[in-house]
Amino acid sequence: MINQIKIITLFVFIFSCGLLFSEDTKKEPEDKYTTMNIMLTKIVDTSKGVIIEYFAGDQLTYTYLPDDFFKSGMAVRVWEDDRNISPQANVVFKNLKPFKVKLYIPRNASSLIYRYKEFLTDEEKDKFKVTDLEFKF
Repeated sequence: MINQIKIITLFVFIFSCGLLFSEDTKKEPEDKYTTMNIMLTKIVDTSKGVIIEYFAGDQLTYTYLPDDFFKSGMAVRVWEDDRNISPQANVVFKNLKPFKVKLYIPRNASSLIYRYKEFLTDEEKDKFKVTDLEFKF
């Protein structure tokens, strides 16, 4: 009987110590995710990556997505079979900073919207040397 009381007391002691230590650990704030959809006016495919053109307010704006973004999964292309869909980018924000982007592109897009550019200027090549997604609104 005394051994059972000692064992029960030991379990209660271990359990209460576990509760005390678990309350002392600090909780990290949870990440908050939001999304925004951007209608694209032009998508330019290049040897270095993709240039997307869109309106931010009343100004025409460009964002450069290097091929590394697509390899790492930071950027994804989704080819849509519906020709009536407009090209768009769905931007995922993590704690209010652009985190990932998904490009929705019609498979049979006109040459006015989807283009391929073979030769880039040195200035354009330098713009592909980015490590973070950048979008202006």
